[in-house]
Amino acid sequence: MSASEIIPITGLPSAVPDGHFGARERLDPYWGGLWNQGLRSAWTDHDGARTRARSGLRRPPKWMLDDAAEALDHLLNPRRGQPPRGSWLSFLAAVNEWRNLTVQQLACVTGSPALAKPDGAALRSLFAAGLIDSGGMVDPIALGPVDASVRMVKPSRTDAFAKKVAPNLTLPELVQVTGGVGWKSGGTYDRHDLLVSELALRVAEFCEVGTVLGEIHSSVGLLTASSVGPGVQDGLGKAADACIVRADGMRIAIEMTASTGANFAKKVTRWAKILAETPWDLSGLMVVFVIAPPAGSHSAPMASTRQEISEAIRLYPGSAQDWIPERMGLVDWRTWFPAEGTVSRGFLDLTVERPTGDDGDRWQRVGLLDIFDVPFEPYERHDATAVLRNAPWLLGTPHWLRDGVEPHPDLWRLPVGRTVESAVAPRRYRPIRR
Repeated sequence: MSASEIIPITGLPSAVPDGHFGARERLDPYWGGLWNQGLRSAWTDHDGARTRARSGLRRPPKWMLDDAAEALDHLLNPRRGQPPRGSWLSFLAAVNEWRNLTVQQLACVTGSPALAKPDGAALRSLFAAGLIDSGGMVDPIALGPVDASVRMVKPSRTDAFAKKVAPNLTLPELVQVTGGVGWKSGGTYDRHDLLVSELALRVAEFCEVGTVLGEIHSSVGLLTASSVGPGVQDGLGKAADACIVRADGMRIAIEMTASTGANFAKKVTRWAKILAETPWDLSGLMVVFVIAPPAGSHSAPMASTRQEISEAIRLYPGSAQDWIPERMGLVDWRTWFPAEGTVSRGFLDLTVERPTGDDGDRWQRVGLLDIFDVPFEPYERHDATAVLRNAPWLLGTPHWLRDGVEPHPDLWRLPVGRTVESAVAPRRYRPIRR
């Protein structure tokens, strides 16, 4: 890659205001030394922190020991000096959407710089109420925590949301936090999740896209659904790591991995099968595999991934009108982000490799955000942009993608409709009128 293709992040126009932890102000989770210098992540929930404090095993920070009942009351009945309702709902929605975030990433998503303080009011209340876990990086040499800027948060493995929070939310609030797909805990992987969150935030900040969605709204069923019919319900049995939605409704499923192997090869094959079963004009769906080996690694997983994709499309090539090689892309993290504080020009239009060439030059580069290189003409009855009208209601999407929309979705018709339907007697019981 030539020097002219590398751009300092500080030289790019940003959608994030200064002081709100845009990419230029956040710690880089890939090049910042988190995973290649012996550091390890460590987590605790509220009960664990209090148990260790009682036993004398550890002296947690005072903010980790707040009373759970008082914290919940502070959230549901905020008073002066306590987090307003909208603030902590945005916090919960972001954690649910992206699974695992640094406090800097969280502040960027929500538009609340104060959340970057690990002992801020919202964080400590949600932690004490058993809704989130708190994590950090530990240096085994110094036997202590590293900088608080990499304090992490994720959903806690408790029933606190279902039992204590959800019953106290309005229907619009519940939809804003969960998108109607529920609250999910567990299944997080620190490095993987932080890189997915970072990629989505950078795409939303620097690229011309419609929106970005996290794992919770990137299930195979949702990604393959259209406005004229349901999506594939079996699929991968889970979700893509994230989804980038182009302004015309085209969907780019992101699969992040640090290495390849038998399980990854099966995932590639399953994606090829799903794409073959999902017409392009009804979904606009393609998948991009982002390979992120450890920084400084000399391994070459790109070569094996190319082979796995080639094998998958041999099994599921699609048709001449819906050719699967055009819907599977591949890129190395270091191609888009060659060094700390930089991006490549190819990142700005999401340039990837696709196996669409001849045998001698099979892997061809294409910018996925270029509507001429990758055209998408949806089926005439399919409204591909419906997702872009609904996504701004989700509090887990980056705040600048939600600016200018109504504060909550207009959902009153749903309960009213159900009430009316339940009030109408079935036909066989209606009286005969003479």
